[in-house]
Amino acid sequence: MEKQGCIYRVISWFGQRLIVIVEMIFRKHSSVVENAPLWAKQLCKHKDNICAEFLRLYDENLRELSVISPEQRRITAGKSWKVFILRAFGRTLVDNCARCPETKSLIENVSGLSTVMFSVLEPDTYLSPHRGVYAGVLRCHIPLIIPAGDCGIRVGAEIYRWQLGVPLVFDDTLEHEAWNRTTERRVVLLIDFLRPLPLPLALVNKFMIWLIGHSPFVARGLRASL
Repeated sequence: MEKQGCIYRVISWFGQRLIVIVEMIFRKHSSVVENAPLWAKQLCKHKDNICAEFLRLYDENLRELSVISPEQRRITAGKSWKVFILRAFGRTLVDNCARCPETKSLIENVSGLSTVMFSVLEPDTYLSPHRGVYAGVLRCHIPLIIPAGDCGIRVGAEIYRWQLGVPLVFDDTLEHEAWNRTTERRVVLLIDFLRPLPLPLALVNKFMIWLIGHSPFVARGLRASL
């Protein structure tokens, strides 16, 4: 066990530094996404069907993100941030997708999706300022259940309120925080998709996604999400 822990730490150390180098290169050459992609707008048109599949899940199907990824414990205050993962860094959770066949069918028609999950902010939950770990993806929220009241997200200097039928796209490597100070759940379909990059960087990015997806870190999270 001690040897496995040592190997995990070595892989993690090299992985973090590789990601930092790749991030600097990607930021220099990436395109700016000013508008939500067409596929995101199309998914919003199916929000009622996607939401219906979410509502058919039982609460025991949801997982605390802080259990899947213990690193998230430091940013979650209040009640809870829960998820139901369909895909993570290109790896599909077959059993979870079987519970949401229509959502699975919709995302299968979209190329370049890295991670897809239902993301639930329980009432009275606050996610303190944080940033994503990998700049090779951008994040999209498809709003499904948005409570009235003080519920929103800050990305950099901008504050957004989720709107049904309107996708929200942002760079999650920018500092951001989110909150739900209401008495109801906030639910979005959270999607990470490949950042637009020129060749050959786009191929490097796909390889990095594969590498992260087969890392001990992601494998541990996938086991905890089942």
